Amino acid sequence: MNKLFTLFISFITLISCQTNTSELIGNQLNGIYCVEIKYSNSKTQKNSTYTLPVVIESNYLTKINWNNGGWLDDSHFKEPEFINQKTSFTDDRGRTFKITILAEGSCD
Repeated sequence: MNKLFTLFISFITLISCQTNTSELIGNQLNGIYCVEIKYSNSKTQKNSTYTLPVVIESNYLTKINWNNGGWLDDSHFKEPEFINQKTSFTDDRGRTFKITILAEGSCD
């Protein structure tokens, strides 16, 4: 009986370890997310806050979609990594962007 109990506990431990590993892999950000962007341009002294959809691939920001149909993509910035739902970067024109994820999917 004692050996059966030990075997059962070992099996449960093994299953729980496998579940935790797949959850870590599954927590990677991929797709379209609605974010808050705090924008700052030190040259013009302009500061703005936007709620916009962005594209994230493997936890890295690749594209910001503007409401007017335009976009800012990774040809203008080094892809920043999201950590704890947040990231920031400075683009090739010296503008600063601080981004926080609000929800998965488009901003409606």
